[in-house]
Amino acid sequence: MDLPICNEKEVTVLSKTLKYLRSDQSNQVKVHKEYLEDRGWIFDDLSYIDSHIYVVYKKEVVK
Repeated sequence: MDLPICNEKEVTVLSKTLKYLRSDQSNQVKVHKEYLEDRGWIFDDLSYIDSHIYVVYKKEVVK
């Protein structure tokens, strides 16, 4: 019996966490978001801890 040929692909999930001060009045968060999304990163999570904002982005890389 011949088995079907399967093209297996390895997927690696990359994660990047950016840390900002909550009191920061600049538009760094927006600029970084646009920059990363232009390069294939996807917004994943947003957390507020103490006086900081943590923004998590993920990207899947197929090998």
